[in-house]
Amino acid sequence: MKLISIDMVRRMIPKFLKNFWYNYIGKKQFTPNEKDVKNAKNLASRLKGKTNSETLNNILEWQNENIFAWEERWVLFLNFIISTILFLFLISFFKISQPIILGFAFLVVLSLIANLSMLAILGYLTYITMIFIAIFLIYPFKFTPFTLIFSIFFGWFIAIFLQLFIKYNSLKRWATEFKVSDTFLLSLPVEKILKYKLSVCRDYAKLTAALLLNLFPKNRIFFFTFVGHVATGIELNGKTYILDQKLPIVNEQTWLNSWNKDKATKLELKRNRNKFEVSYFGEIIRQEKMKLETPKQLVKVLEKAIKEGEKEVIYVLKDQAKIYDTNDEIIIESLLRYYTSLLQKEFTGNFSKIKRLNITKKGNDLMLRISLR
Repeated sequence: MKLISIDMVRRMIPKFLKNFWYNYIGKKQFTPNEKDVKNAKNLASRLKGKTNSETLNNILEWQNENIFAWEERWVLFLNFIISTILFLFLISFFKISQPIILGFAFLVVLSLIANLSMLAILGYLTYITMIFIAIFLIYPFKFTPFTLIFSIFFGWFIAIFLQLFIKYNSLKRWATEFKVSDTFLLSLPVEKILKYKLSVCRDYAKLTAALLLNLFPKNRIFFFTFVGHVATGIELNGKTYILDQKLPIVNEQTWLNSWNKDKATKLELKRNRNKFEVSYFGEIIRQEKMKLETPKQLVKVLEKAIKEGEKEVIYVLKDQAKIYDTNDEIIIESLLRYYTSLLQKEFTGNFSKIKRLNITKKGNDLMLRISLR
């Protein structure tokens, strides 16, 4: 019989605690359930390609074209979390009435900063002023600091919900079941993600995982997460690919560099009877800090070449061969789709003047060759 040493126990406890945290806290945000997988089945069937590369790239391209960022969802949720933490922190040092006031005030300030919109700020201030004046007129001799704080909070409350109502009321034209209250949910079911076509990263991750479970039921599926973000990955032929909302598909090192992160947590999605769970797999560490180049001048260079009647443009992506594996069919196809999509959006009908795109390697650089008609 093998004895369990103290060192073994020490190693087991942190992993147990991490698994507990991810399964009872983290998984609620991005882990799909059986119903989610079932609701993604039709879309998965539609996106299935002739090869693994085509299938994976179809998933990201579909998300890129059909799912839009739900900005208010993560901003308001962040406000709630930070304000709650602040409230719990203050309540241990002050009287109950003080942290409530300070927590509400902090919530307002954070909301104003997070929106970064002068129009929104003016709207908030207008409602705050109106409520303050109304209270002062009704109770002219009852002015206290609490009156001001109450006006600030109530003004924020009215403004933010009117903003949500006005912005998302039009959604009911094609999604009659849309609920503004879903903005505050920790996690949306796949059914609603597909109806609303709105998501934050945890919704993207859940939808992607549900699609992969339908299309690659025997492959290992992972989540990659750091504070404030999560993405989904899959292991194919001994390699791990990360699908993170938009093209291109990348490996672990490229993903870390794209977010400029030194490390991230890797979780494995597993089926336990009729439930899905996540377990702590480990940490991924950035091996080398590299900068991903954004093709800022590509459109201008190509536009000039078309006007001058050139037949080919070679655009150099400096040092990108160190980031993207040119021998990997999935990654190269994904890069080609990324640049094709980018140019289609920029040139619209004139995209027909572009005959073919190709990517080759030259030293540490990638050469984007664009043939013109």
